[in-house]
Amino acid sequence: MSRSTGERSFADIITNIRYWVIHTITIPSLFIAAMTQSNSNEQNVELNHSSLYWGLLLIFVVAVLFSNYFFNPDHRFGELI
Repeated sequence: MSRSTGERSFADIITNIRYWVIHTITIPSLFIAAMTQSNSNEQNVELNHSSLYWGLLLIFVVAVLFSNYFFNPDHRFGELI
C-alpha cells in the first residue's frame, strides 16, 4: 500500500503559472546583478585545456547519468520505482 507524501510532481510544478512568473523575474535579476558588480580582484584567470577537459568530462558524466530520464519512453515524471 503506497501512501502519498503530499509532494507535487515535477510536471505539475513546471506547468504552474506561479513557477514561470517567479523564475522570469528572479533569474534575469540575478544575472544582471552579477554582471554589473565590479570585480575587486584584478588577477587574470587563465582557462586552459585542463579546465576545458574537466568541464566537458563533467557535462558528459551528468548527461550519461540522466540519459535514462531523457530517452526512456516508459518513464513518467514524479513516479518512483
